[in-house]
Amino acid sequence: KVMYIMDMITAAVMLIVSICLILISMVILRFTIHFTMSEEFREIGVMKAIGIKNRKIRGLYITKYFAVSLVGGIIGFFLSIPFGNLLLGSLSQNIILPGRTNYLLNLA
Repeated sequence: KVMYIMDMITAAVMLIVSICLILISMVILRFTIHFTMSEEFREIGVMKAIGIKNRKIRGLYITKYFAVSLVGGIIGFFLSIPFGNLLLGSLSQNIILPGRTNYLLNLA
């Protein structure tokens, strides 16, 4: 019973850390997009000058950054599986986690 509680505490801590890292990455992504948009100010001006409406320009940039974020998220997800297992293996050698049967640890 004590090991189950320890597994749950470890899983909860890892989940909280994961959520914090996701929030931090979202903030970094937001500032990166803002900085890039300010650098592309001239390009946006040229698009407006040739008659492209604001709505089309906004849609173009939203699509562009959504696609980049989606591809990055998919790549990050699939790369996290082997690295997560590697981290879990290293963690189980340093901390006693018999059997490593708690799937919440792998999700975190």
